[in-house]
Amino acid sequence: MFRFIILLFFILSCISLASVIASTENNSDAIFKNAQDLFNQALQKKGEEKRILMLKSALHFESLVDEFNIQNGYLYYNIGNAYYEAGEYGKSILNYRRAQRLIINNQDLEQNLQLARQELNIPPSKEEWGTQISKSIFFWHYLLSYSTRNYLFIGIFSLFWILLAISIFKRHIFLFSAELILGVTALALGGSMVTSAYMNSTSKEGVVTANKATPRKGPGLGYQRYFEEDLINGTEFEILEERKIWWKVRLQNREVFWLKEELLEKI
Repeated sequence: MFRFIILLFFILSCISLASVIASTENNSDAIFKNAQDLFNQALQKKGEEKRILMLKSALHFESLVDEFNIQNGYLYYNIGNAYYEAGEYGKSILNYRRAQRLIINNQDLEQNLQLARQELNIPPSKEEWGTQISKSIFFWHYLLSYSTRNYLFIGIFSLFWILLAISIFKRHIFLFSAELILGVTALALGGSMVTSAYMNSTSKEGVVTANKATPRKGPGLGYQRYFEEDLINGTEFEILEERKIWWKVRLQNREVFWLKEELLEKI
C-alpha cells in the first residue's frame, strides 16, 4: 500500500509539472511568433523604419532568453540576424558567437558571422582543435537546444523512475536494461545542461557592444589610455580579470588592458 501511494504521488507530480511546462511553452511560442513576424515585416521596409522593427524583433527574441532561460543556438542566431539587419554589428557578433557554442558546423551561421566582422573590418577568430573534438564527441550538447535537452531530461528521468517503481513489483532483464540506458542518457543530458549553465555564468570571452570603448592601463578613468584610438564596436576579447566595473581583457594580438564593464557583454 505504501509503495502504491508513493507511485501515485509521483504520477500526480509529473502531471502537474507537465501542465506547467505546457503553459510556459505556449507563452514562449507566442513571443517567438511575434518576434518572427516583426523580422519579416522589417525585411519589407527600408531605412530607419526597418532598423526600428529589427530592434523590436531582437528584443522580443532576447526576452525568450531572459524570461524563459531558453538556451538555443538558433534563437541566438535569430537575435544576431535581427541586430545585423539593424546595423548593430557588435551585438550581432555577440549573438552569433553565443550561437556557435550551441550549434556545430552551421555554414549559414559561420557566413553571417564573417559578414558582420567584415562590416567592421575585424579578422575572424580561430576555433581551437580541442573544441572541435569536443563537439564531435559530445554532439548532443551542441546539436540540441538547452530547452530540448531540458524536456528530454525530464521525460527520460521520469520514465526511469516509473520503470524503477515497476521493477519493485516485477523483475526482468529487459526492465533492468531499459533502466540502465535511461539512467545513462539522463546523466548525459543533465551533465550537458549543467555545463551550459556553468559556461553561461562563467564566460571568459566578450564583445564590445558600445559604439566605442577606451582602453586603459589600469581599472579606472584616472589611468592613461593604452591606445590613442578607442576600440570599435564588435571587438572580441578574452576576459582575464573582473574588478568591480572594470574588466582586464586580452585581444587576439596578445595586447592586455582594461575596459569599462558597461561598454561590454560576455559571450
